[in-house]
Amino acid sequence: MNTRNNNLEAMRALAAIAVFICHLFSLVPEMARYKNHFTNLFTNWGTESVIVFFIISGIVIHLSFENQPKTKIEFIKNRVLRLYPILICCVILTAVIERMIFKTPFSLTHFIANALPIATLDTSITLYQSNPVIWSLSFEVFFYLCFGLFCIGNKKLNKNMLYLWAILGLICIYLNVQPYVYPKVLAHFFLLFALSFIWLIGFYIVKFRQLYSNSHLAILSLFSLPLLSRLHLFFDYLDPVKYTLFAIISSPFFLYLIRKREQSALAKNNLLLWTYAIILLGSAITLAYDEHYSPFIRVCYIFLPFFMLIMFSFFGKLFRYIYSKIIKPLAHMGKFSYSLYLVHYPIIVLFVGIQTISFVIKLLLILITTSIAIYLFEFKLQPYFNKLFKSN
Repeated sequence: MNTRNNNLEAMRALAAIAVFICHLFSLVPEMARYKNHFTNLFTNWGTESVIVFFIISGIVIHLSFENQPKTKIEFIKNRVLRLYPILICCVILTAVIERMIFKTPFSLTHFIANALPIATLDTSITLYQSNPVIWSLSFEVFFYLCFGLFCIGNKKLNKNMLYLWAILGLICIYLNVQPYVYPKVLAHFFLLFALSFIWLIGFYIVKFRQLYSNSHLAILSLFSLPLLSRLHLFFDYLDPVKYTLFAIISSPFFLYLIRKREQSALAKNNLLLWTYAIILLGSAITLAYDEHYSPFIRVCYIFLPFFMLIMFSFFGKLFRYIYSKIIKPLAHMGKFSYSLYLVHYPIIVLFVGIQTISFVIKLLLILITTSIAIYLFEFKLQPYFNKLFKSN
């Protein structure tokens, strides 16, 4: 695996770990009691991590297609083979735990909706209580279908379809923030297209990777994301405007991660820098007047990127040394981030209600069981299906 992919896999691992920690603090009573705006600085990054998954997905698909172009059938087959064996097994596990913990009668329609997956957060098609993280897979599958069916032609990208997709995404972002009550299915369809614009931002980051981004700008970009994520713009759980701005602000960071090391002179782009500066300034002013947070918390989020930039300026060598030591294990863990993301929630639900064991034992059981499930999925199940279908 090259350095560029190591960086992306490491970010995947960190995003999956962030989701895991977020759900531990939400579900485990002994940890949930410490939830507040201050601890959220470190523990409440579940939705933001999913947005990072979407961005990385767009980047990886572009890099993969660039290195090895595929036909429509090849692309969709590869995506189905990667997503569905583990997903279906997780849904079976979830259905069993759902029956055990919540006494929910088995429903074939419910099972199929989660396994396809077409279950939605707005409950028009219900998610399992013991594994609501499946919601993001309906978006990911939609992105892959749009790209595979409409944007690939004879192992080449159909640029016109990509542009049309982006325009539809922008239109649906606009429709999502209008004060109208749409039918639930139509609202979900609009949201699919609206959030697909975030995936496309990741996709086009690769196209513009010659743009200027250095380590200092990357640090500023990375630590500006918490500020963006805490904005209340349209008060939707999945506010497409906020998360589109989040994706734009993340661009200098990801541009730095996928830069070519042999590329000594990067092209400067004042438009990118000015866009970043305007969004950051506007976000800081908006949060400064947001009374949902205490003045101390607002100061923390607003000054975090500048504080980390100063720290990096003084201790940059130490930061790079630490990163060089952890990137390989994180990149290795990133290969299993999909399984970790899908399986952790039902396992937490399974153990969290047991009152007869201590918190430490409960946490150990969650960690050990999750690790065993990841091993079985990634080292037994996935290789079996890869061999089965690639040999045919």
